[in-house]
Amino acid sequence: MMGRCVGFLLPFLASIITSDASVSTLGESAQSVVLQQDVTIDSGFIVIRAQTRSPVQVQRAWQVLTDFDGLDRFLPSMDSSIVVDRSDTAWTVQQVFTTRLVLPWTFRTRLEFIGDPARGRLHFRQVSGSLHDFTGTWTISPGSTPSEVIIDYQARARMRQPIPGFILRYIVQHHLADMLEALALELVAEPAPVALGVVKKADSPDGWHRSSPD
Repeated sequence: MMGRCVGFLLPFLASIITSDASVSTLGESAQSVVLQQDVTIDSGFIVIRAQTRSPVQVQRAWQVLTDFDGLDRFLPSMDSSIVVDRSDTAWTVQQVFTTRLVLPWTFRTRLEFIGDPARGRLHFRQVSGSLHDFTGTWTISPGSTPSEVIIDYQARARMRQPIPGFILRYIVQHHLADMLEALALELVAEPAPVALGVVKKADSPDGWHRSSPD
């Protein structure tokens, strides 16, 4: 189905990509700077490399990146993100995200995250899901001052369906730009209050279970 849709849209997509292949950078309001933002196709894999500098402490960056139940609150393409299992430094997270380019494409994936707080690293890999392969690492490093961090993101993904590389690159470039901007804004935002009586559950229709008042 996706292959037929891509074939139908190829002329239109080509005209968009030819006329505007730029990727937006973070706005001044985000108070962050993009140091690197690259998307390449290598032997069928989508290779992503990104790095930003943000005016927050390491602890705040780690808190945001590991708030897996809250990712769908600020990431524009994330429909749901639910922790289904966890230990002290490991999480299994069920995610649904939709990327939009003329038509919406929805992906479901279950990821295993392994945290290494001492080194500021968060590794992940897909356990099951819509993608053929998906692995990567977030790395948080101190910046030039105690109130500044460098966040490095590297990932490799491979689709199950054959999609032309130039289309994949275009989609992922814009997806990455949106993610970096949303992350930058969340890092400097006030922490969101926890809603009482509302608990996320993977088995509910909308990902939420609302408990009855006592």
